[in-house]
Amino acid sequence: MQNSKTEKQAIEEKAEWIVRNEIYTNCSYLISELVSNDKYMDELMEVCSQYVDNSEEIEELQDHISELEDMKNEAIDDLNDFIDDSDNGHTRDTAEDFYNDYLEAIDQSFDGTIEQLESEVEDLESEQDQPIEALEHWIVSSWLARKLEEHGQMVMDFNDLNIWGRTTSGQAIVMDYIMECIARELI
Repeated sequence: MQNSKTEKQAIEEKAEWIVRNEIYTNCSYLISELVSNDKYMDELMEVCSQYVDNSEEIEELQDHISELEDMKNEAIDDLNDFIDDSDNGHTRDTAEDFYNDYLEAIDQSFDGTIEQLESEVEDLESEQDQPIEALEHWIVSSWLARKLEEHGQMVMDFNDLNIWGRTTSGQAIVMDYIMECIARELI
C-alpha cells in the first residue's frame, strides 16, 4: 500500500513539475482571433479540431478477425479429416459421437472473440467521423509538444511557437490524464 501511495505521489509531483516548467501561457484568445482571420484560419485549424482516425486500429482488428476465422476453419477441417481418416469402426463411431460436441467447442472458442473484435471495430468506426475540438490553446515547450504528439494530442508549430490544442477544460492541467501519462513515463 505504501509503495503505490509513494508512486502516485511521485507521478503527481512530476506532473506538477511538467505543468510549471513546460507550459508557458494560455493563448486561447490569440488563436481564436487568428482563426477568425482568413489568412491564418486554414493553418490553425490543425490545432483547433481534427477528426479521429482509427483506420490503422480498424485494419489491425479486421486482420486479426480474418486470422481467427482462418484458424477456426482449419480446426473444423482438422476435425473433419480426423473423422474421415478413422480406420476402425470403434474410433470412427466414438469420434462421430463427439463430433457435434467438438464442433460446438470450436465455435465457442472462436466466436466469442470474433464477436468482441467485431464490436470493437464497430465502435472505432462510429468514432471515425467524430471531430475532436480543442477547448483551450497553450504555448508549450518543444519537449512537451513532442510528448503530447506521441500521445495523439493536437500540437502544431506556429511561427516558432508550439501550440497545444487542449481538448479538456474546467480543471487544472495537472489533473489531465495526458499529464499523468507523461509523468508516469518519466518515473
